[in-house]
Amino acid sequence: MATDFVRFYEQASRHFCDLVARIGTDQWSAPTPCSEWDVRALVDHVVRGNLAVVPVLDGIHLAELGRLDIARPEFDVLGDDPLTAVRHSVDVAVEAFSRPGVLDAVVHHPAGDMRGRRLAGLCFNDNLVHSWDLAQAIGVDTALDPVLVEAAHAYLAPVAGSLPARYFAAAPDVGPTTDRQTELLALLGRDAPAWDRAR
Repeated sequence: MATDFVRFYEQASRHFCDLVARIGTDQWSAPTPCSEWDVRALVDHVVRGNLAVVPVLDGIHLAELGRLDIARPEFDVLGDDPLTAVRHSVDVAVEAFSRPGVLDAVVHHPAGDMRGRRLAGLCFNDNLVHSWDLAQAIGVDTALDPVLVEAAHAYLAPVAGSLPARYFAAAPDVGPTTDRQTELLALLGRDAPAWDRAR
């Protein structure tokens, strides 16, 4: 399953890249389901997370990670070509996850020390849900790959109650549903039915 999470991470991240390519020139300041971020801030967050994969898998300690350029809000990781920036960030992260032995190595992360395989799962979930966030923000199809949704739900559901509150909002009450995507998004603090009604 660890290897699958690397593959799923890449698939979710490439989908995010495809969505970035669809952002209109007047949409970069549009609001997103992440209330503190507009579209540019959301893309910025994903790029920083992808770029951080490399030093984290290299074994960097948190104090050192916090001193890197990518940890400084004033450092512009998107530049004048956000699409190229996000594609590059995915490329380097995928390459780092593919190195021999990294999935079994213990790495240091703000959510706690963990093995590389768990980091791959967290990054996969993060980029998958942010793909939904971005699709909502720019008004395009929000359907996620059902295989990725099932994998993310299977990974997340058993540990959802123990996730740090600073990473995910409280799960909304979306009522009875057989829609796995809605269930997954609720675990990650998104009220998908409410957002869909608002579009």
